Amino acid sequence: MNINLILNAASEVNLSIKTNSDLHKIIKKIDKFKPKKNNEFLKLSENESELLKLTQLDLNQLKKIKMIIQILRLGIKLSNVEDLKRLKEKQIENLIDIDVSSSSKIQEIYVLINDKFETLKNLKNKDKKIIVEQYNLMPPTTSLILFFSFLILVSIIFSYLGFSHLFLDVKYSYFNQTLAFWTMLFGGVFFLLSINYLFKNIFVKLKQIKDKNKIIDKLAMNFLDRREKKINMTILKLRKKQFQIESKSIKKASSLKLKEYLIEENYLLNSLRRNFILQ
Repeated sequence: MNINLILNAASEVNLSIKTNSDLHKIIKKIDKFKPKKNNEFLKLSENESELLKLTQLDLNQLKKIKMIIQILRLGIKLSNVEDLKRLKEKQIENLIDIDVSSSSKIQEIYVLINDKFETLKNLKNKDKKIIVEQYNLMPPTTSLILFFSFLILVSIIFSYLGFSHLFLDVKYSYFNQTLAFWTMLFGGVFFLLSINYLFKNIFVKLKQIKDKNKIIDKLAMNFLDRREKKINMTILKLRKKQFQIESKSIKKASSLKLKEYLIEENYLLNSLRRNFILQ
């Protein structure tokens, strides 16, 4: 057995060999051995070999335990996403037992986030014309032209009825002077507004016919930008919720595991104190 492995391992866990220990005697014995022939080897007793073997195992285990304790203490102090990322790189999930309920919630959020990314990816891969048709993004100018044309007709009728009652010989029994005035006034206002919106929609319709492809591209891009922002906001909220659940469960599980490993560390130190002292 290479005695340097024991010495290096002891140094890494801040232990130094006691000068009056059995292990120190064995090391001195090994150091003093000077073989006269190439095939000559130092013979150790069964107890000496067992002590070296157990010491090496205990030191390696103590080194491992100290590393785990360090990770668990980081888990207890977890406070932000960067901390969580570092802990995942150290594979803290393999050291702790997160409760089933928290694991299930975390997995559900993972699925939701992946679904959102997949939805956005599918949208971006769709043809812009299909997006415009599927989500009815093109302004319904034809319907609006017909609607405002109908409003113009109705407003003309109402304006005429009020005007004829006030200024012509035709009188209507269901009208009086005041009602006829307001009917003519509102009919005229609706006529002017309807004419304005009618020509606006005719202009838009002509533009749609002339620059249809450009309009489709613009409508689709604006829709995708809005949808991407909305999806990213949703993902951000989901990740925040996921972090809250995950950090809480990691802190709790790390705290429980730390107690177990501290007990094991103390047991190993007690076992090694026969031959080592803390530096």
